[in-house]
Amino acid sequence: MNTQKIKFDYNEMINYFHTKGITSELTNSQMIYQLSTKTYFYKFISYRKNFDKKENNQYINLSFEILQDLASIDVDLRYLVIKMSLDIEHQLKTIIMNEITKNKSEDGYSIIYKFIATSKDPTNTKKQLMINNKKSIYNQQFYEKYHTDPPIWVAFESMSFGLLIDFTDFYISHYPNTSIKALHPLLYSVRHLRNNAAHSSPILNQITEKNFYDHSRTVTQYVNRYIGKTSTRNKLRVQKIYDLTSLIILYEYLMPNSRLKRERKKEIIGFLKRVKKNSHYYSKHIQLETVYLYFIKLILKKSK
Repeated sequence: MNTQKIKFDYNEMINYFHTKGITSELTNSQMIYQLSTKTYFYKFISYRKNFDKKENNQYINLSFEILQDLASIDVDLRYLVIKMSLDIEHQLKTIIMNEITKNKSEDGYSIIYKFIATSKDPTNTKKQLMINNKKSIYNQQFYEKYHTDPPIWVAFESMSFGLLIDFTDFYISHYPNTSIKALHPLLYSVRHLRNNAAHSSPILNQITEKNFYDHSRTVTQYVNRYIGKTSTRNKLRVQKIYDLTSLIILYEYLMPNSRLKRERKKEIIGFLKRVKKNSHYYSKHIQLETVYLYFIKLILKKSK
């Protein structure tokens, strides 16, 4: 069975919109300009997955302008996700390093020995710890000096976010009283979002699809404070809503009160205002309106 999709030329892309009932106030030439200079068709149409269809397979009340607005909002969201995930990564390392610094039984090397030794593939884990330094023109000196015997403060500057999560798994099993234990499951959601954002992949293209059930108790309990249990259960069944919720909670608990946290909060509020810029587009799309209201309650902490 051939599953390959047909590559459209620009006229076929415009015809696709007409066939699917996706309207526009733009001319065909203006739409082609947008699809050839601002974005590309296959990414652009992925946002259609948030909208319902009629029996004739045409979308209901969907326009080119709505897809354009969602794509623009998504760009802003991805940049915000990158900033927040970088903040979280730095703070996570800071907390662990603070605990190890105060721990007289740790010298900064033995914790890495144990991590490597207890991993599924010790040889590969040791390689992955320093591989980014090996490839970097900025950090080659770290690789040359430490690749056979890296202390944690050097390993932290090189390891990927995925490997950092693996290390955190190990660290919690080794020191179960660590302050990061309860928040650790939320790191997987941050990784999902961070990877999407770093590769400029859409986040909002499946923001209404309910397909997720593996909830952290930390997330559910937090959300239940501000949103009714039924609404919480429904919204957290959407993988990307759950992941964004986890990012917000982790940021709230992990980041200390500081100028950085206040500035990031301002950016989040600014993003929410941007989302409402073209709110009239979504007056007939209650499924997206409720997603917005969910995050308004969560971020502004309006009690139910």
